[in-house]
Order: sequence, then structure tokens, then C-alpha cells
Amino acid sequence: MNRIFISILVIFTMICSLKAQESNTLYFMRNTPQSKMQNPAFRGEYKSYLGLPFISSLNMSTHSYDLKLSDIIYRGEGDYKDSVVTPFHRSQNPEEFLGKISGSKLSLQSNVYISMLNYGFMTNDFELSIDWSARFEQRFDIPKNLLELIMVGNGSFEDKKTDFGGLNMAMTYWEEIGIGFNKSFNDGNLVIGVRPKMLFGHLDFRVKKADISLQYIEGKGYDVESDIHTQSNYPITLVLDEDKWFDQLRFRSGEIGLGKLPGNFGIGIDLGFTFRTGKLQLEGSFLDLGFISWKKQSKVFELKGDYMFKGANADGVFGDDTDKGKSENKYIKSVLEEIKNNSTYKIQEIEYTSELGPKINFSANYEASRKLSLGLLSKTHIMQNNVAQSFTLAGTFKLNRFTNATVSYSIMHKTYANLGLGLEVNAGPIQLFLATDNFFGVFQYDSFGGVPYGAYTKNFNLWFGANIVLSKKKFVRRIKHDYPDPFELSANY
Repeated sequence: MNRIFISILVIFTMICSLKAQESNTLYFMRNTPQSKMQNPAFRGEYKSYLGLPFISSLNMSTHSYDLKLSDIIYRGEGDYKDSVVTPFHRSQNPEEFLGKISGSKLSLQSNVYISMLNYGFMTNDFELSIDWSARFEQRFDIPKNLLELIMVGNGSFEDKKTDFGGLNMAMTYWEEIGIGFNKSFNDGNLVIGVRPKMLFGHLDFRVKKADISLQYIEGKGYDVESDIHTQSNYPITLVLDEDKWFDQLRFRSGEIGLGKLPGNFGIGIDLGFTFRTGKLQLEGSFLDLGFISWKKQSKVFELKGDYMFKGANADGVFGDDTDKGKSENKYIKSVLEEIKNNSTYKIQEIEYTSELGPKINFSANYEASRKLSLGLLSKTHIMQNNVAQSFTLAGTFKLNRFTNATVSYSIMHKTYANLGLGLEVNAGPIQLFLATDNFFGVFQYDSFGGVPYGAYTKNFNLWFGANIVLSKKKFVRRIKHDYPDPFELSANY
């Protein structure tokens, strides 16, 4: 039971923790229709295919620049040796956790992709594909000194003015319906692809601006300067008091679900090309160029303040109060009341527009033999004015008529121990595939009785799915080799 609980908790943490990065390994698995999600100009060996609903493609990923999963969740010690703890647990040393953050902020990113419908067919020089998917992306950038204030206290901030700038949060959930086209030119050496998309936004929260500074003045309190601007769209009824300040929040969970297309509409487009010269193929794609207009439940919050914070009433929060939960809630309300009384603010239900996080891919693929191709990939993702860069070197092997395998090595998110593996199996009309960018990291063990959950990896990425092959091209274009092919092992190739 403990293993089941730990596995569920870790999976939940990975999904709900905080860049969205599709699998670099999958990029080189050209026979999977899902590779078209990374370049609409890609062409595989299938003349017609159909993705199985909800299982044709499922991707989960989470990335951190500094922390491993074992830095966030692990087994306790002493009296808590049978418990799962986090760095915020009272038995832990917060300075040890903070020392693992190398820069000025803690950055965490994640992505979830679910394909509900995926279909495509091809003629000699033209291909059409249709994809309906649900996507969830989030990125958190939390200043290290803000974590220090929360975990350690204000001791190190008393004699100086401290800037807590750099707080950045973006979280978006939407559905998209894309119709992709690609056409070949010059005897198939050049393929140009485009995928216009309709976007339907469900949930959005982003911190557009968060300038906060704090300085302790002896005998007076804390001089606080703040300039905060957030945008949000979610199914919550916001009840304001007579001063138009927060009074109650009522969450309406039934309004969020797959297929429940809300009134927040957007448009987007993916562009791509492939160009072959001899055994070398050059490729590029520009993905998620677009925006969503948030109208139905949109809320904009702005707060500016420059005041002396003397504290709030904490009676009953500490000690033997038997109704501590209500007392803590009373304390939080007291803090919010202090902020309200010393700030200018606006809470408005007005529409706003958010941009998608563009992705730029460039790659080169070399057909070394009929059984082996080598590839080099550069991927760039821009989200909330932050740029994430990765580089991948990969080799794809045709093991037999039914199985292809891809091995990759990636440098991403300032980490270097990322060995990926991809496998494609064609079992009759069914194609199964699986890809990850950190194969060994997924199965690293920790002290929880041997439960594999990637405890020592900073990057987790898993993409798997199943497709039905309706028809396969009779002839596949091959490059003529000028030398004996050492990988030619089968006369049936």
C-alpha cells in the first residue's frame, strides 16, 4: 500500500509541479504520426492512419534547473523515518535545501498533452492531418530570497533593503483543433507544411508583474513597496466586500472538462519545412504561434503600495488553541486587511489576451545507411519572457521490418546526463510507440523500498501512444548508397 501511495503522490507532483518540452527523442521517430506535432512537414511511411482516442498520444514532462525529485520529496529521518517529507517539514534543515538552488531563483516547468483525435492520409505529393488535443503548460520562477524569507525568516533581511523581483508564474489549460497540410516539391526533396489551429481556453493564471521590496526599520516595522499585476481566467465566483476587496472565492469545478469548449477563443499556427540534398535532410519548424482571448471568466488584479507593515494580529495561531484552523484563517485575513488598508488596488472582470509559448526547432538528419540515420536537433522554447534551450544527438536504427529504435543524448535545462530511448513496434495494423529523454533517470531507485520514480533526475519526460495503420505506402523513397551497407541484414527490407 505504501508503494502505491508513493507512486500516486510522485506522479501527481510531476504533473502539478512546475516549460513544456515535447520529447526530443520522439522528434527522430519519423514513422509515428505524433512527430508531426513537432514539424507539420514530416512525412512517414503511412498512407493513412487513425489515432486511438485518448491513447493515441499522451505526453507528461517536468523539468527543473537545480532540483531533483529526491530534493523535493523523500523519506524522513528519526521519528519521521516512515514518513514522506518535503523541505518545508519542521524536521528539515531549510538552509540545506536553499543551498541546492544555484541561481537567484527556482525554476520549474511542466507539460501535459493528450490527443483525443488524430487522423491523416497522404497522396503522392500532398498530406492532410487532423488533430484534436488537450494541453496544459505551466512555469514557475520563484526568487530564492523569497523562499528564504518563507522558510528561514526575516533575520537576514533586517539591515538592508531586499528586492524580491523575478517572481513569475504562468499556467494555462486549453484544447486545440488543428488541420495540417503539407505538400512536396522538386520530386519530394522539399516539403512545406502548415497547421492552422483553433484554440479553446479553459484555465489561465499569470503574474505579469511582481515588483516587491522589503526593508526592516528598527522600532517601526517593515517598509514594503509592491507593484503587482496578475491576469486570470478560471471558473471562480469572486465575491467582493463593500470596499471591492476579496471576501469569498467559490470554485465551480464542473465547468472544466475535456470537450466542454468555453467562450475563450484563440487562433494559432504551426509552420515547418524539410529539405533533402543527397543523404542529408535539413529541417525547421515554428510552433505555437498564436494567442487566446480570455473573456468568459477573466479577472485582472492590480496592487500598488508603499507602506510600513507593523504586523498583524496573531492571537490564537500559536499555543494550545483547540480551534487553530479558524485562528490561522483569521490571521491570514488580518494580513490581507493590513495590505488592503495601505495599498491602492483594482480588481476588474475585463478580458485580456495571452500569447502561446513559441517553439523553434532546427535539425539535420543524415542517412548513414539503410538501417541507420543520425540526427542533430536544436530546440528553443519561449515562455513568459524566459528562453529554454536544448540540444540533442540521436541515432535511429531499423531493427527489423516491425521495429525501429532511437537512442538519443540531450543537453537541456543546464543538465547533461540525459540519455533517451524510443521504441516503435508495428504489430499488424497497430503501431505502438514509447519515447523518453531520460531513460535511466526514470528507473533510478531511492530509499522507499525500491520504488522507481526517477528520484535523481532533474528532467522527466514520457510520451507513449497507439495508432491504427489504415494503409501503408507501397513504395518508400530510398537514397542510393555508393558503398556496401554494413547494416543491410534482411533481404525483405
